Amino acid sequence: MALRIEPPLPNRPRPVLSPRGLALAVVAIVAVLCGSFGGWPGAVELGLLILLLLPLGWLAAWVSARGLRCERRCPAHVVAGMDTALEVRVENQSRFFDSFAVEIEDSLLPFAHRGISFGWLRPGGILRQTLSTRFVKRGVIREAAFTLRSGFPFGLFTTRFRQTAPVALTVFPRPVVPKRLRHVLDSELFETEEGGSTARDWIGEFRGIRRFQAGDPLKAVHWPATARSGMVMVRERDRPVPERYALVFHSYCPPGALLWPETFENSMELLAGLLKFCGERGVPVDLTASFLEWKTIQAADTSDLIPAMELLARARHEPQSGIGELVKTLRDLPGRHSVFVLSNTPVRLWEDLLPGLPRRVTCLDNADIRIRRPVFRW
Repeated sequence: MALRIEPPLPNRPRPVLSPRGLALAVVAIVAVLCGSFGGWPGAVELGLLILLLLPLGWLAAWVSARGLRCERRCPAHVVAGMDTALEVRVENQSRFFDSFAVEIEDSLLPFAHRGISFGWLRPGGILRQTLSTRFVKRGVIREAAFTLRSGFPFGLFTTRFRQTAPVALTVFPRPVVPKRLRHVLDSELFETEEGGSTARDWIGEFRGIRRFQAGDPLKAVHWPATARSGMVMVRERDRPVPERYALVFHSYCPPGALLWPETFENSMELLAGLLKFCGERGVPVDLTASFLEWKTIQAADTSDLIPAMELLARARHEPQSGIGELVKTLRDLPGRHSVFVLSNTPVRLWEDLLPGLPRRVTCLDNADIRIRRPVFRW
């Protein structure tokens, strides 16, 4: 993404006397006054010469800065906590005048590398510099300050102009999957106890043909090999993966419970980690959340994660005093695939309030993981 920042014309750069220039002006005035009353023509001439050169210095400072134009390049989506390359491009669009002693300050850059300076830029010249920055918090950055500063000539004047320019930059939550949760997910990916109702067709590389075993799907039977051997033979492929997962997030907060604000941010990181984990393994995910007004969005694979991650970046914490919407959502979920119920509220405060479901439900918060086995109804 490229963002072009041009100071509004006319005459946006406004040089002002620096402390050094002000001191020089005071010395010149004192020299003129002392020379006039003391009969020292040389002092008067020197003071007048300095006072004459100061306006010329102001004009030089204005001309040096007025042709500068800047462009900021950064990606449209970044992940919190990860290094991101940001390019700053400065161009001197003046046809005749050079630019000197310019310093650029971009608020998107880290404090230690915020200032970019160069001593000289000829007419039509372009300066590019790529720096690494890092965004700590998730969210959407809609504007960022951009400052140009110059001390030309000789530090007598300070030319500074600042503009807040629009930026369309979305910072995704940092994906986090705790080790214990990763173990639960990995074990479920290769679990076959759910059978064909919760697993897709056998996929992956063809391994060979073997004898039929209990639990093999009928569609895997290799009929020509069965006819030749007189025994039921099946095609052996990679193990099945879950049909899909359902992620349900809620912010139910019982009366009297005290939650720190950062717990919601940690939950967004955990949700991002779950989405990324499933996307990398090709498991479709249905995400239903209280901050989405209990609407469901679908993420089929890694390439479809951007809309879901954008929603996580914009999510706002809205605590709920009741658990009715969560219970209704869980009961209305279609299919029999596994469900992950996540909250920024400790599991112990809401796990017992969930209804019994004929499917595997994993309850988790930022610290605890509880697995509820399916409730079979006859």
